[in-house]
Parts: sequence; C-alpha cells; structure tokens
Amino acid sequence: MVWLDSASARTSLVPDQSSRNANPKLTCPQSSPTRIELVQGLLPSSKECTVGLLDLFTTKLDVLLPDDLIWLTPEAKLKGIIAQVRGWLDKKRFVLVLAHFPTTLAKVEEGLSATGVPSEVHRRRLSRKDVAGLVDQAGQRKVLLVQAGSLPCDEFPMEINDTLEGLVIPVAERHFVREKDDAILSFGRTLGRPCELVFHLSLHDPLMKQFSGDWLYNVLHRLGMGESKAIEGRMVARQIKSAQANLSSGLLSDRPANSAEEWLRLNVPDMAVFS
Repeated sequence: MVWLDSASARTSLVPDQSSRNANPKLTCPQSSPTRIELVQGLLPSSKECTVGLLDLFTTKLDVLLPDDLIWLTPEAKLKGIIAQVRGWLDKKRFVLVLAHFPTTLAKVEEGLSATGVPSEVHRRRLSRKDVAGLVDQAGQRKVLLVQAGSLPCDEFPMEINDTLEGLVIPVAERHFVREKDDAILSFGRTLGRPCELVFHLSLHDPLMKQFSGDWLYNVLHRLGMGESKAIEGRMVARQIKSAQANLSSGLLSDRPANSAEEWLRLNVPDMAVFS
C-alpha cells in the first residue's frame, strides 16, 4: 500500500493490512489490483456502516464492508471490477455485480463479455431464496448482474451462518442518494451467509465531481499513480457522504434514469452544472 502525505510531500511503502480481520473465505484474491490509501493532509476519514432498527433483533449481522475503491478513470474502474470478478471466479465463488443505473450495468456486462468472463443479467426481482440457490450450486463459476433497484427491501435481516458458502458483491457505483446504497447493505444482511460488499467509483463519476473536481486527479497523477491502482476510500468516505447529503437537500424528485448523469439532470438540475 502507498501512503500519501500532502503535508510532507513524501511517499512510503507499507504492507497492506486492510483484510487482516476478514473472514478467511472472503480474503481478497492475490490478483487484485494494487490499492492506495490517502492519509493526513488530504481528506478527513470515516468508515460508517448504517445499522437499521430491525438489525437489533439478531446478534451477528455485519456484512464485510471494505473501504470504497476509487479509480482514476471509468476505464480503470471497469478493469478493476473485472479483475475482482476474475479473482473470485478462480476461487469458484458466486459473484453478484450490482449497479444503480442501466447504462453502468450494460458497460460492466460488455466489459466482462469482451474479456471472456461469462455472466448473466437478471432482470427480475432478486430474492434471498434466489441468491441462496445460486450460491449453493457448488463449484460453478457464476456471475450475475443485477440492477440495485431489483433487490427486495422488505425482508428481515438474518444472523450470519459462517458454515454456509459466501459471496462477494461488487457495486459499480454509488448513488447520489445515500439510502439507496444503504439498501444494498441491508440486502446483504438478509442473506444469512458471509458476504463482502465492495463499492467501486472513479474520480470522473458525477458524484465524485461534486467535491473532488480535478484537483485530486492532478495530485495523484503528479505522484505517479497509475490506472491499475485504486485509492482506498477510507479517507474520502466522509466527503462522499457529505456530497450525497448535499445533493439530497436539493432533491426535487427521484425520477428514474438510464445513467448517473441523466439522473442528476432530471432530479437535481442545479447540481448538474458541476458534473
């Protein structure tokens, strides 16, 4: 991992300890791209998992939620998602790829197909029972792509059974409305099995542009960050959440859209000029 300190303008290499407490079944594959973590002098840190009221009725509900992975460009983000999917398929794990917008999901599907990774788009409501049946098909290499809005929001959380086969859920973007991201986390808590949820963003995503603009890209570019590396999102988590809150305060509607850019124009037009 590379630590960046803008106050001293220095870099140093330290071992990656990000998965030291992870479930052994859900340790990130060795083929995962290099990650970068921003530290003092750039952005404040935060790592928060929202726990709903219903979560209080069970004892072990937490989904493994690593820091967001922030990529330099959309192309780098897509490559990072594909690399993560390949790593899990090599371990014969079930992979559930989510996106909030149809355009994003289509780009992931196209990228997987272009690199020879078989996948299937699920266009119906995806229940806990559906996921259980897919995950328990032992030894099968399976990638399912689902729009996040198809996940149920009315199922109760379940205590995690560590003896069950786990799954990984890469999410190809964060939504402008925080509650829609939290709904994915809540869905993971209904599965009753080990689950790792990873959000992928790029510095060019409309949400990221609300607070980072081009300055962060320029800083990382000057420091020599390549597109095969991702920023660990711990230090930008608070800024992302703040941007989501700011956008929600100006929300005029929640009209469906094919892309993040279109959603912003339709629902928060005052903010769209900055994207």
